[in-house]
Amino acid sequence: MTGTAKALLFVRRWMRAEMALGITAALFGVLLLTRPSGLYPWLKAVHVIAIIAWMAGMLYLPRLFVYHCEAERGSKQSETFKVMERRLLTIIMNPAMVVSLGARAVACLGRRPCSAGAGFEPRSSWC
Repeated sequence: MTGTAKALLFVRRWMRAEMALGITAALFGVLLLTRPSGLYPWLKAVHVIAIIAWMAGMLYLPRLFVYHCEAERGSKQSETFKVMERRLLTIIMNPAMVVSLGARAVACLGRRPCSAGAGFEPRSSWC
């Protein structure tokens, strides 16, 4: 594959990723503007699922590093571990981190402190 073909492939992937992020942001914006009654439990579920995915990656990544250190430099196995580490970070861990923090931030925006000062209670339009 030539350098131009690689660059073109990268641009196509980047545009697909931007389009997916744009569609996700638009749908999320519509959800926030309409504030459906069952949004808060869904946000909590998304937050918990993203935290689980993020922590699973955090536990698996050191094991990949150990396997990578045991492989010979420049071998096919070493290159495979490099790809696995990069994919784990970029495809699973980083998006899960962003989603978990984003879902929690949005869930916190929809809540107000209760008058007693102990904990939070949901807004009436979100219950």
